[in-house]
Amino acid sequence: MPTTLNVTGGSEFYESATRDNQTGTIYLKAVNVAGTAQKVHILIDGVGHVSGGKTIVLASSSPQDANTFDEPRKVVPVTAKANQVNRRFEYTFMPYSITVLEMQTK
Repeated sequence: MPTTLNVTGGSEFYESATRDNQTGTIYLKAVNVAGTAQKVHILIDGVGHVSGGKTIVLASSSPQDANTFDEPRKVVPVTAKANQVNRRFEYTFMPYSITVLEMQTK
């Protein structure tokens, strides 16, 4: 999937983009291992139109955080609408996070 991302996080930011050819849905999976948020410029080529979708974010304030019997929901995925997406847009990835941006195409 031809996608261009410009980020200042260097080797602390990893991404992969795929597309479901049956539904047209694009999945942008990103990992920010930096302790600071990463503002990323995203350009998606090869599609006519990208509309809203959703984000699924698993993040924590510390990379050592983990779920325990005392705190079973300390680190949980959060799903939200992603209305700001288009063929070209900016997205800020939270520190210490794994994010899936799910976008619909036409």
